[in-house]
Amino acid sequence: MSTLLEYIAEYGDRSFTELPFGEVDNLLLCKLSYLPFEEVIGAGHRAQPVPFPEAANRLFQHQDKKFRPLGLMIDETVSVYSMTLAHTKRFGEMKIAACTGRDENHPAVQFGAQTFLLPDGSFVVPFRGTNDSLFGWKEDLDILAKGVIPSYRLALDYARSALGAREGGMILCGHSKGGHLALYTALNLSDEERGRLKAVYNNDGPGFPDYSPYRTEAYRAIRPIYRHFVPDSSMVGLMLAHDMDYEVVVSSQILGAKQHDVTTWQADGVRIERAEQGLTEMGRITDHVMRRMVAGSTDRKLDAIEHVADALIDATGQATLTGLAQNVSQAVQGAAREWVRLPRRDRRIFVGFFGETGKNTMEALRSVKRPREDPRGRIRRLFLPKEK
Repeated sequence: MSTLLEYIAEYGDRSFTELPFGEVDNLLLCKLSYLPFEEVIGAGHRAQPVPFPEAANRLFQHQDKKFRPLGLMIDETVSVYSMTLAHTKRFGEMKIAACTGRDENHPAVQFGAQTFLLPDGSFVVPFRGTNDSLFGWKEDLDILAKGVIPSYRLALDYARSALGAREGGMILCGHSKGGHLALYTALNLSDEERGRLKAVYNNDGPGFPDYSPYRTEAYRAIRPIYRHFVPDSSMVGLMLAHDMDYEVVVSSQILGAKQHDVTTWQADGVRIERAEQGLTEMGRITDHVMRRMVAGSTDRKLDAIEHVADALIDATGQATLTGLAQNVSQAVQGAAREWVRLPRRDRRIFVGFFGETGKNTMEALRSVKRPREDPRGRIRRLFLPKEK
């Protein structure tokens, strides 16, 4: 068992030609995807790629040669990892291109992607997870409330442009919402485009509003190259209707919120270490609650939740979590004024939604204490395509 930094120290002098891109490399590039490389490198897929060490140095210079946090949720270690990787043979031989980022409201969208070129001609596209943007958190909610989010089209268009600009095989990956986008993109490429995929990594990314994506021929086609990793007390990766082929991995943290950070995940050589015991009680409770949430959703309920959340976020007058924390009094007052103006029925549904979540949590506690058949087996038989 080792940390990601120990993996870098042990394998950093091994080129990708000698040791092909693998599971832990995927985590490291997903970590880098949160960095705003779009501020120093253009978005064009036809533009000349930039050696990764040069790109890392450009961004470091752009940030006044300081390791800066990326808001409340992502600390300065992401910048430390970037410079550390840039000084290794393995990651120093990569090139980076087509860096893009988008953060807007109405409709809420927060999207980011880059392309990392490997020496063998293949390339890796990590999609960015949710960052400090409140619009990003709103877009996450819209996965359930609306079923379709703007980042779906942005991710699919980005992947298709990358395939059109390059000849090698493509690896899709992402952390959190980025992992969700990697899976969505793989499922929605054409058969010909999907044939160029070498691997798809979903690192603790949430599921869909229902199980229909997992019944498709596209899902059957990618299963041999698809990996969905969740830590043993996962919260995010077990949200909504998720696939049942997830693999439970070891984190150095105990709480699910802390485990969501991939730098707490442990390496076993070139692989991510698997947790032999599977999900903890907390992980199984989350799984139970999320499945009940999906089963109990109605269009009227989801419309109300989406309307209330949208109004309250606007009423805070803030665009980021950092801004919210720095102006909490003003933000709360704005949200409180908006709350009383909202339709009573919508407010009742919104409050009831969280009440149902508490009720489902208590039910899950009783169920976990009296374990029966592994629920993955039952749900796999109900929702996933049968093997031929």
